[in-house]
Amino acid sequence: MIADSNLAFLRRSVHLARLTQPKVGIQFLVCTPAEIQALQARPFIKIEILEKGKLMPLQPQEDAKRWMDFAGEDLRMANLAMG
Repeated sequence: MIADSNLAFLRRSVHLARLTQPKVGIQFLVCTPAEIQALQARPFIKIEILEKGKLMPLQPQEDAKRWMDFAGEDLRMANLAMG
């Protein structure tokens, strides 16, 4: 996630995890726009974040919970398909 924040790097991810309370294992990566700008040439940042990343609207708590619910449903369906 790219977000303006005054929190330290690791605290941002912990904060997002507490807000969303995911039911599945997930690692959050929360970078500021300045951090992304400085790191955008690195392959991981370029491909996984800037190219594959999803844009989230500006309602982080509600939208993050909705996204996690959707991801949980994907996981449930994958488990059913795998037997």
